[in-house]
Amino acid sequence: MFPTASAFLGRQLIFNGTTWPSIRGTFFQRDSAYFAIPQYSDQLIATVKTQFYQIVVNRELIKVQEAIGELAGQPIEGPAKSL
Repeated sequence: MFPTASAFLGRQLIFNGTTWPSIRGTFFQRDSAYFAIPQYSDQLIATVKTQFYQIVVNRELIKVQEAIGELAGQPIEGPAKSL
């Protein structure tokens, strides 16, 4: 049983029955994906920078804690008293 001509009125069929609105929808999806790439790469770069700086800060904090530990083991020297 074949569809009648009235079933196709108002819809332009292309290739395997795909219509223009659905093709335009795929164009929108393609464009959205294309413009999402720079946003994703910018976010990735920002994350890497943040993690790098956090490592640098943590390393410096460790150095400060080690210096405090070394100073805590030394006797406290006050100013020399002169009489």
